[in-house]
Amino acid sequence: MTKARDYGIVQLRHVRWRTVKAAGDLYNDPDVITTGVLDFPPRLLKAGNHKLSVEIVAMNPRAVKAYMFGLTM
Repeated sequence: MTKARDYGIVQLRHVRWRTVKAAGDLYNDPDVITTGVLDFPPRLLKAGNHKLSVEIVAMNPRAVKAYMFGLTM
């Protein structure tokens, strides 16, 4: 993921499991930066489509309130 001055505090969820990654604050000022590689618990996935959702649960008090999120691949 990336961090920036207008990014929120996010929580990642998979449709079959509740929370994949606990809430994380993606605020950073002034530059857009990477969070670095994130580790997730291993999961066995069946063949087919899978949905990962990102929920913005809050905003850092210093953040520009644009409620953004960035993902790098």
